[in-house]
Amino acid sequence: MRNMKIAIIFVTYNRKDYAQKTIEHHEKQIGGDDRFNIYIYDNGSNDGTAEYLKSYKGKLNINVTFGEKNIGMADGLKYLLKEKCFGKGFDFITKTDDDLLPPDGWHEIMDYWDEIEKRDIAFAGFRVEDCNEFFEGFKWVATNPENMTMIPLGKFECYRSYMVNGVQIAKEKSWQKVFPYITDLEFLYGGWDYTLLFGLKKFKKWCMVAYNFKVVHLQNDTDYKEFTRFKNERIKLFQEKYDMIEDKAVSYWNNIIRQLRESYRKNPKDINVLRSLIKAYDLKGNDKLKEFYRKKLEKILRE
Repeated sequence: MRNMKIAIIFVTYNRKDYAQKTIEHHEKQIGGDDRFNIYIYDNGSNDGTAEYLKSYKGKLNINVTFGEKNIGMADGLKYLLKEKCFGKGFDFITKTDDDLLPPDGWHEIMDYWDEIEKRDIAFAGFRVEDCNEFFEGFKWVATNPENMTMIPLGKFECYRSYMVNGVQIAKEKSWQKVFPYITDLEFLYGGWDYTLLFGLKKFKKWCMVAYNFKVVHLQNDTDYKEFTRFKNERIKLFQEKYDMIEDKAVSYWNNIIRQLRESYRKNPKDINVLRSLIKAYDLKGNDKLKEFYRKKLEKILRE
């Protein structure tokens, strides 16, 4: 991990105790390590969370954005990705939560990234404590690791899955691909995680889960009972929300590409437009049109 630059991001709202425990946990693991930068979006907390974050003077490189109101998990996350991470030279971006304690040595999985990418894996993470119990009913989402082929990567015992919960590690390119899919699924417990599933299935990519490394979830009995009480309703509504987000994401990309192609028709020698088209089709996963516009660009640059 020498010379790597890593961003860790999470959103919080009125969770002072959880946020404090999470930050203290990170400090024990990576405090004083300048490769890591932590970016937090506070959703207008009024329980002392904001005051705690403002007063923090520990060993972590922490940058906090204090929102005036609660804009939700998804918009807070998108703000951090777009304003704090994209284009800032990070080798990896790690999304976590304000109530998760990653296992010791979690960051070492990035040392194996070349091997990970060879398996069409875009995101990596770790098994969340009690994950199988939480996602009972999502058999097609939280794949049972006993039915998967284990992938040994040093001290990590991994398996491919459709998604990874809680702590998600990826390069900027992968985050940009799922960016338009990030939206709040308010009826789902921890619903944002499912946006990874929408985006990655669309681009035919996988997640990798380190099964022998467990993330501790600071979830109390009240949280769990509420989840259990509404679980069946959330599962029933899941497919409806999936369809809606899929349509929204497709519309998002089509609109961007439509505008770029219109600009290209007006000025087919505009280098910036061509580069944007190449990037857009790369993120959309259309290699044929990406290559088409790449050749157009090369021809202009040779002239």
